[in-house]
Amino acid sequence: MTQSSTRKVGDFTVTTVSDGPYRGSFEALIGVERADIERLSGVKTGEPMWLDVNSYLIRGGGKLMLSDAGSGPALQPTLGKLPENLRAAGAAELLRIRSGSSGSTVRSSQNAASFS
Repeated sequence: MTQSSTRKVGDFTVTTVSDGPYRGSFEALIGVERADIERLSGVKTGEPMWLDVNSYLIRGGGKLMLSDAGSGPALQPTLGKLPENLRAAGAAELLRIRSGSSGSTVRSSQNAASFS
């Protein structure tokens, strides 16, 4: 599992869950000057820029919620790690995931929110 972090936000526990790294470029960042991107990221123009693709697992009130169903490997083969990382985070009941046009879709299960 990719390293995740967990924080309490009021009555909720929020855990970052990785779908994997996305190989992007400066062109993916709109409205930011190239010099600022280089300074903040340490990546030079023309070099690949790896961006973390994360979802947030939210626990509270006896429910599990997932902020995003991930991109899935259809976008890039480095993605699609969300199901394995949800298992590692103790949220296997959210794994009723099927491939969809934009990656994955989470269906409802007991004590879980539904996403389409």
